[in-house]
Amino acid sequence: CPTNVTFTGSALTPCTASVSGAGGLSQTLTVSYSENTNAGTATASASYSGDANHQGSSDSATFTIDKASSSTVVSCPTNVTFTGSALTPCTASVSGVGGLSQALTVSYSNNTNAGTATASASYAGDANHLGSSDSATFTIDKADAVCAVAGYKVTYDGSPHTATGTCVGVGGTILSGLDLSGTTHTNAKAGTYTDTWSFTDGGNYNNQSGSVTDEIDKASSSTVVSCPTNVTFTGSALTPCTASVSGAGGLSQTLTVSYSENTNAGTATALASYAGDANHQGSSDSKTFTIDKAAQVISFGSLADRIIGGPDFLISAIGGPSGNAVTFASMTTGVCTVSGSTVHLVSVGTCTITANQNGNSNYLGATPVSQSFKVLYASVGTCNGDAGHAILQPINSDGTSVFKQGSTVPAKFRVCDANGVSIGQPGVVASFAATGMKGVVTGVNEQIVSTTPDTAFRWDATGQQWIFNISTKNLAAGWTYSYVITLNDGSTITFRFGLK
Repeated sequence: CPTNVTFTGSALTPCTASVSGAGGLSQTLTVSYSENTNAGTATASASYSGDANHQGSSDSATFTIDKASSSTVVSCPTNVTFTGSALTPCTASVSGVGGLSQALTVSYSNNTNAGTATASASYAGDANHLGSSDSATFTIDKADAVCAVAGYKVTYDGSPHTATGTCVGVGGTILSGLDLSGTTHTNAKAGTYTDTWSFTDGGNYNNQSGSVTDEIDKASSSTVVSCPTNVTFTGSALTPCTASVSGAGGLSQTLTVSYSENTNAGTATALASYAGDANHQGSSDSKTFTIDKAAQVISFGSLADRIIGGPDFLISAIGGPSGNAVTFASMTTGVCTVSGSTVHLVSVGTCTITANQNGNSNYLGATPVSQSFKVLYASVGTCNGDAGHAILQPINSDGTSVFKQGSTVPAKFRVCDANGVSIGQPGVVASFAATGMKGVVTGVNEQIVSTTPDTAFRWDATGQQWIFNISTKNLAAGWTYSYVITLNDGSTITFRFGLK
């Protein structure tokens, strides 16, 4: 027998037997076995029963049946995908002679995260088989995250805008690593943009990238025209307004104003427009303002006093720029009249003449300007052979006349016009009054002419003079009395005389 044979699961008969003896005995014998199937010590025996010439004989021997090897095999897919859980995709089994075939439990290492995982299995062996083991590797591939990125549609405002989105891993886990910076626009021009995003993960997920459409619409703009309510006509085009435009993102600038109907008095219109820019829509505005009629000023100089009876004379004034003529009117037609620009004197007094000028579509009527002058009696010169505008005899104009107390003293005077004609119209004397008394009078030097006293000045047509017979009965002797005659042209004639 051989010393060792290996278990095969069948009865093993590895031994041979023979018999030999004298006389050329030599033949093979049949070997019988015991315990010759399973691993362990087996016995082989053979017997020769003898023959006519030989006695019988027998022999036995042992041999060892060694355990057979076993074969453990681990089977794994080449790749599986990360799920977030421990992955057990492999199987294992053991086989061997004698019908050994069974599944084995697989153990793993590094079988959760993406990378290379190891699966291993072992068979401890049995009565007829030696133990065995095996291992295999498989790749856990990175998973694809589910990334959802939403673009934006906004109106330009000068502020940064960025798309929104998330990347979700297995089990609903929100992942970091989503970079949306490529979708950010700050103060960008309005328009439609195709922007890129990316997802980067150093662990269990594949990197990704994609694009999204972002849209920035133009913002509105606001144009404002500002005008004064009123301006005054100047004869030139008036441009009193300002305009500006403003909008999101710091839009602020001055605009050019255009005008219509802005020269003549009336309602003018100011208009400004903004065409828009890359980020703003256009806008416009208009305002109206009133061009008021301009004022006119009349330059009408002062007028010199005149002597009644003097010739007609011309007056003039300078008007405003309307081009309309300056017209004149007398406010005192009882004293003077005006025809065109010719003044005619009517009577003594204050003559007031007003200058007027009408307006037109662009000018207001001028404020009337009045000038006054006095129409007077001649204050000097001869009047009917005597001194005009002075007391006449018998009263000395130098105040040296002395009359007897109780007599009637005639006060006489004449006033003439510019032509030396004595004037006797009623009303020449406005008032007559004594103004004082003083001193000591010496002797009488005048004779009584009239003894009939008057109560007022009267016109003496014969002498072409005014006369007032002053009664001195109630006046004290020894005094000088002063009087004043006030005429209706405002002038006065003063005189005095003494009583003895």
